[in-house]
Amino acid sequence: MILLQKLSLALAAATTLCLSGACVHAGKPLPDPIHQTRIVTEPEPPAPEAPAPAAAPADPPPSTNADDTADDTGLHKPKYMKHFVEVVTFRGGIDPDNTKALSAIIEAANASRHDPKQDPVEAFVFVYDTEGGQVPAGSDLIDELQSLEMPLVCVVNGDAYSMGMLILQTACPVRLMTNHSALMAHEPHYQGEVKITLHDPGRIDFQGIADEMEASFRGWVQIMAERMHMDPEVLLAKMRGTMWFMDPKEALKNGAVDAVIGNITRDVLKPLEEELVLPPRLGVPAKLLQAPAAEPQDALPAVPAGSGTAGHRPHRH
Repeated sequence: MILLQKLSLALAAATTLCLSGACVHAGKPLPDPIHQTRIVTEPEPPAPEAPAPAAAPADPPPSTNADDTADDTGLHKPKYMKHFVEVVTFRGGIDPDNTKALSAIIEAANASRHDPKQDPVEAFVFVYDTEGGQVPAGSDLIDELQSLEMPLVCVVNGDAYSMGMLILQTACPVRLMTNHSALMAHEPHYQGEVKITLHDPGRIDFQGIADEMEASFRGWVQIMAERMHMDPEVLLAKMRGTMWFMDPKEALKNGAVDAVIGNITRDVLKPLEEELVLPPRLGVPAKLLQAPAAEPQDALPAVPAGSGTAGHRPHRH
């Protein structure tokens, strides 16, 4: 009986040590069971000898791709294009990093129109899919898109929710969406630091925050209502306290887009690359795709396109 009690106490002690993350067996520590799913009992094999340093790779052969026309001097039109169309695909949340990446691409496109060593970008296609994001970053993105010196075509390919909807109505002269996309508008949601009054640190100025949001909200409603040819009060009622979703049919009915397309390459990219027009069935006025001729200026250097979650696609393979 005494022997069984001693064995039970020893087993309990071993269990306690293992659950505490310091297992001990025969006086030697074992790997932490929380971070090690398998214990190897075989002796460790000898460490392999360090491999000899690899020889320096040979210089790559020059590219023979006919479409590989970009070089260190900036942007250049692919050989198959009659007109140089820049396409950017943007997916994800709207934040400062994404806006910064897009800004670098836009600067490069604008610079191409003033540098004789580059081919001027003649149209800019912004394809995006976003559920929204930060208001300051979205405002900066709108400013960047409005700074383009060539025609801009926006294509919603997925979602244009919240700030994505505001961008579509504010920054995009030509608003398109694919037939499997959706739009959504709603009241702004506050997410960030709160204001605390100095004379009463225990009181948070919720009313001040709400007043600021209401003023911004009414401004956004006015902008969108004007673009959609809708009574601001009607639009306000659709967004107040809820989320207003629109499928392609409803988006067309409410003037939130100019046309719905089935294939971006067929309906947008190829017509622009060939003739700088969109198919007549889309009903997009030709004047929206016209831009003043670029004026070369030797003094302006080329600006390289940036990198980030905004995908840069100077030409299609």
